[in-house]
Amino acid sequence: MSGRRPTSAPTRPPAAPQRPVLLVTGLSGAGLSTALKTLEDLGYQAVDNLPLSLLPALVAEKKGADRPLAIGIDSRAWDFSARDMVAQAAGLRAKKNIAFALVFIDCQDVELQRRFTETRRVHPLAVDRPVSDGVARDRARTAAVKTVADIVIDTTDSNARDLKQQIAGRFALGQGHGMQVFVTSFGFKHGLP
Repeated sequence: MSGRRPTSAPTRPPAAPQRPVLLVTGLSGAGLSTALKTLEDLGYQAVDNLPLSLLPALVAEKKGADRPLAIGIDSRAWDFSARDMVAQAAGLRAKKNIAFALVFIDCQDVELQRRFTETRRVHPLAVDRPVSDGVARDRARTAAVKTVADIVIDTTDSNARDLKQQIAGRFALGQGHGMQVFVTSFGFKHGLP
């Protein structure tokens, strides 16, 4: 033996972790705001109603690049185009430094109409028309986006709490807070009512 130590293979520097980037879209009234608020509670930097043309600049921004990003874009944005959104999603999927997912929040038309009627809110795409026209227009404008979505969440039979649980179950960042217990206490000063 020559007394020489065996040389080891050169080590590669560890790969930089991928930044989670979620593009959340879908139908108005289906739960987009609830989904984004839940993601924000989970630690994502949430941006809602972003014009599609600003998406590349936001994702490329270096400030806050260590924080996961959840971006809400829907058909009421002034520059919305399903074709452009599909192209942008394809470009983001190809980036090596991000873990990208396109999330589409869906709901059946009848339930969307009920939600808008109960809350007495005007559908953003049918300001001077019936809610059903806005829902139909919204569905037509987003149909191509839904076909390329990585995850489709149907909220027809869900309430806000159910949607929050689904979002938390799929997109929690892994720094788990452990079990959480909420205790509510009350009493009746003068006996049962």
